[in-house]
Amino acid sequence: MLKPKTPSQLAEELGLSLPYVSGALKELEAEGLVECLTPEEKVGRIYRRTQAGEEVVRALDCTQKNYSRGGEKTLLKTYLQNSKSCS
Repeated sequence: MLKPKTPSQLAEELGLSLPYVSGALKELEAEGLVECLTPEEKVGRIYRRTQAGEEVVRALDCTQKNYSRGGEKTLLKTYLQNSKSCS
């Protein structure tokens, strides 16, 4: 997430369902990797990565040489898909 985005924007960009992305964001928020900038909103909440989230993305980028540079969407999509199967 280069700029803050809504779950709907992420779902559309990643080709994932909105409920799935919303659930993943809750998990990432609980881990301190993303934060909600508009927690008072019921719809259209805006999320961004925390400093810890930025560090995770940098670490993944460094270790995942088989992904193209700037493959943030691929890395996030892979994480979201793997987190579902590992839960």
